[in-house]
Formats: sequence, C-alpha cells, structure tokens
Amino acid sequence: MATNDRNAGHVADWRREVYKALPTGDKYELVLKDAKHSAFGDHDRYGANPHHHQTILTQSTAFWDAYLRGDAGARALLQGAGAKASLKPGDVWQTK
Repeated sequence: MATNDRNAGHVADWRREVYKALPTGDKYELVLKDAKHSAFGDHDRYGANPHHHQTILTQSTAFWDAYLRGDAGARALLQGAGAKASLKPGDVWQTK
C-alpha cells in the first residue's frame, strides 16, 4: 500500500483493513511511506522514488519465489528480519 495513494480525494488508510481482516497464515502487508499508487508500476510519471521501486521488487520477487518455486530461503526472508532490512523510517512490513 502507498500512504499517498488517494481515491476520490480520500486517503487509502482504509485499505489496511483488508489485511487486518485476513486469517492468520502466510499473509503479508507492505506499506510505503509517501509512496503513490503509481509507485507499484515501472513507470511513475509523478516522481519515482527509487527506494519504493526497489523495495517492491525485492519483496514481491521473494513472495513469488517462496510460493511459486517453493524456495525456503525466500520464505525465510519474508517471515524474518530480512524483509525489513530495506525499509525506511515510516515503512511497514507485517506478517501473520
């Protein structure tokens, strides 16, 4: 989720309710402080932040490696301190 993602002028904090409502087990949430919705694509015409793109790339690649390839190392990264290593102050990574 991006903290500067707006929908019809409303902040996107309500989107975090989905993660809270999910049952425990292999669930992850990434929140990037000051990111916009466009940060999740390769083309951010509104001022790309290289940190956001790299963090999304790292976390999403680890997720797909863990769950599509069965890579235990990638799963350990997601569930351990490794996933938080690239975060900046204000970013959030949660698992449940």
